[in-house]
Amino acid sequence: MQPDPEPVEYVVERVREAVARSDAHELGVTVQVAGGRLLLTGTASSAPQRDAITTVVEQVAPGYEVVNELCVAPATPPPAGEVERL
Repeated sequence: MQPDPEPVEYVVERVREAVARSDAHELGVTVQVAGGRLLLTGTASSAPQRDAITTVVEQVAPGYEVVNELCVAPATPPPAGEVERL
């Protein structure tokens, strides 16, 4: 007899924690499980970071197909005037 599969909530939390602790340091990644797929949505600051997140997720959740729909939106510093007002 096989053990019960891991609850979906545990998989989601494990993935979110791994992404946050990885070199990607992304906290705004949403993880959803549908069947054998993990859907990632949110924003990454670069294309390499987006790819790194996929790699992390594949490592911590083997057996799931990773569907990465993260948008890339580079972080930009605030305009000079905004910094001076602070």
